[in-house]
Amino acid sequence: MPIRSKAAQSTEAKILLLCAQTELCHAARNTLIELLQTDVDYSKLIQLAEYHGIYTFLHQHLVRHGANLIPPAVLVRLRQSARIKARHNFFLAAELLRIKTLFDERNIRYLSFKGPCLAIQAYRSLSQRVFLDLDLIVSPDDVPKAIDVLSTGGYSQEPQRNPPMSTELMRSQLFRRFSNEQSFAIRQGQREDPAFVVDLHWNIAEHSVMHILPETLHQFATEVDIFGRLVPTLQVELALVLLCAHGTKHHWELLKWLVDIYELLRSHPSLDWNTVYSLSKKYGASNKVDLALWLCAKELGNDANVPQEALSRVAANERLLNLAARTVTSWFDSGSSLKDFRHYLQYHASTSVSPIQAAQFLLQEICCPTLPTYLRCPLPEKIFFLYFLIHPAFLVADFLVDNLIKSAEPERSGAIGHAH
Repeated sequence: MPIRSKAAQSTEAKILLLCAQTELCHAARNTLIELLQTDVDYSKLIQLAEYHGIYTFLHQHLVRHGANLIPPAVLVRLRQSARIKARHNFFLAAELLRIKTLFDERNIRYLSFKGPCLAIQAYRSLSQRVFLDLDLIVSPDDVPKAIDVLSTGGYSQEPQRNPPMSTELMRSQLFRRFSNEQSFAIRQGQREDPAFVVDLHWNIAEHSVMHILPETLHQFATEVDIFGRLVPTLQVELALVLLCAHGTKHHWELLKWLVDIYELLRSHPSLDWNTVYSLSKKYGASNKVDLALWLCAKELGNDANVPQEALSRVAANERLLNLAARTVTSWFDSGSSLKDFRHYLQYHASTSVSPIQAAQFLLQEICCPTLPTYLRCPLPEKIFFLYFLIHPAFLVADFLVDNLIKSAEPERSGAIGHAH
């Protein structure tokens, strides 16, 4: 039997799920008002909304439908935070246009994914979607030039390492072989957090998750208008597939990724589903798309824009049903087991379309070396084959250390409690 979710039993969880969209139907508004008339822990509610990246929706619906039911101090906090987040979105959009100018001057072909472009495509607004960085996709051959442009534009590698990666390494084929992206940041003054972060991609994801080169992505390119300038991005059909793959990669830990899909479907009712499933089948993401659509329909209430065939497939797949229930539970359970590496592997294996794909994913994740492995143990190119032994050894060592720490923590907390 499928696992039944208990995630939405708390009042705060129910309110958050109701508010996880731009528009509420009449029944949802009435339910929200009823919930706001109960004993609501607003500190917990705001904390959950912050974590899941749907703070702006919470602010919008609480002000619109329950302003007279909410403590004034809570309304002030919501309003101030919503303004700060909207202002940051506009700053990021302006920064994207600055980078666009720099890339255009150097004839670097690129695509902007998620961030401001998705905000326009899905929400028709820069202020409603929460995004913290910019994602740019370039050809592998253009990576050295793109790094140079970002460096001259004030960016440096992120996270900061000691010692930092050499410029020679970041421009090398070795770097592009061991990784699929690198983050860069601009830091201002004494602030701990960077002012702007750019994730530079030369493959859309790790090979184990999805292998689509930028040349293929450009076949599905379109443009969106940001402050009167056209920025290249992905057509909604391919964007939907990639968003489903991205959410699955992170086991749908955050509600905002699901809300992006919900709003993308709502904003594009004439979506070409034949193209969506043709692409998802080509790249082995059919179950990932079905799982995301099921969560949209069953947890956010977007049945109207979801193909019934997708819901029927999930309803007949006990493995996906269990995974969906565990996912919903994890949204409001800080100790969820979905957040460790072992369950990350299980999550992806469960959404594979065949045992062969699941085996390929597991082999690549466990055996294929990555950039962190290289940085922990730099080797000459002649003996790179050793990384296929070193990488699994590091994974096992990290797993053992993490579990030893976890197993020791209850003992310590138990001892403290007993002493008190």
